[in-house]
Amino acid sequence: MRWIFFTLIAGNLLLLVVMWQSPSTVSQHATAEAVDVTSGGQRITLLKEANVVLPKRGEAAAGRRHQRCLVLGPYAEAVDARHALARSQTLGLRARVKQTELATGEPTEYWVHVPPRRSRQEARRVLRDLQRRSIDSFIITSDELTNGISLGLFRNRESAEGLVKRVRGFGIQVQIKVVDKMQTEFWFEIPVSPEFGERLRARVMADDRNVSWRMIECEQANR
Repeated sequence: MRWIFFTLIAGNLLLLVVMWQSPSTVSQHATAEAVDVTSGGQRITLLKEANVVLPKRGEAAAGRRHQRCLVLGPYAEAVDARHALARSQTLGLRARVKQTELATGEPTEYWVHVPPRRSRQEARRVLRDLQRRSIDSFIITSDELTNGISLGLFRNRESAEGLVKRVRGFGIQVQIKVVDKMQTEFWFEIPVSPEFGERLRARVMADDRNVSWRMIECEQANR
């Protein structure tokens, strides 16, 4: 009878050991199966398993910024550039007309102004002093002359210099900024592509005179 008693005890201990190890085995089995997920009959592979290198966001943006374009111009009139655009559209090409403003170096106006002050409060003090002396003026709120004070634009330099002399007599620093005449140009622009060769460029250019093809960096993708 004693050996039956010990056999029962040994059997109970063995059962406890098996039950103790069972959750770990089931958990490992479930984990192994969870990785092997299928979708539509195909196994989904994790990116780290597939060894795929994705492009960085900055690299993709740099690629778009460095796209090259061909431009035809300059055209003095917008209508002439639009004629080139119309010819390109009949050829199934996507392009656009862009407008640029260039300084000619020829002065058109003379801007009398007080240089920018260190703060808006200081600019207001100078403005009150000028207005008290009956000098029309206002605070500049944008561009490189922010917190400066505008005293007016003049067509001839003599009038501008006369005001400068008067204001300096009050002990206020003042300067003249020459405003150049701007010239408007129009350009036909199209992204560089193998399909847009010399033959198509000649058809777009047609008989237009005083214009030529140039390659530049595109400002943005054509739509």
